[in-house]
Amino acid sequence: MNRKTIIVNFSIAALIAIQLVAAAQTKKRKSLRPPKMIAPVAVTEVNPGAGPIIKILEQGEDGIPLAFQWQLNADTVLKSGDVFRETISFSGGAVLSSFMADDTTALKKSTDKEYRVTNRFVSFSGKTDAFNVTEENGILVLEHPETHEKLRYKVYLDKTRKKIIKIENLNTHRIYQPAEFEGASVSG
Repeated sequence: MNRKTIIVNFSIAALIAIQLVAAAQTKKRKSLRPPKMIAPVAVTEVNPGAGPIIKILEQGEDGIPLAFQWQLNADTVLKSGDVFRETISFSGGAVLSSFMADDTTALKKSTDKEYRVTNRFVSFSGKTDAFNVTEENGILVLEHPETHEKLRYKVYLDKTRKKIIKIENLNTHRIYQPAEFEGASVSG
């Protein structure tokens, strides 16, 4: 054999031997410990992190969403565009319905418990806006999702702190009393 052939065969044999040695080596694997198992925590809150006011609003009353209403009951004259009634309905978020006079109208104060200011108008218009609801330091905050306008309300609870008695707008000082929910009903 010539010298060139011996060098080529030796090189091929050396490469094969190196590959066999490399393939035969196995790395010692570290033993894998099973991950620590943490017992699941029972969730008792309706909305974790939500304050007591939000929880009351989410629960509603006997499955019916809550609503609160302010209506003007005074000796006054309303001009076109003046708001005389507002209703806040809570169902997933908040819906604020405002009712405005279309014409100049004179109102007289009523002592009737079933008083509905809308009965005093021949025509009126309405506006409805949806809001996101949050609670900040015991204050109910309604934020318009597009304009980011915030309306702040003080909420008055009963002695057991399980029912809302009334809501007060902190800017206008209008008092909203509990009212019948006028939104769409949920069928089950």
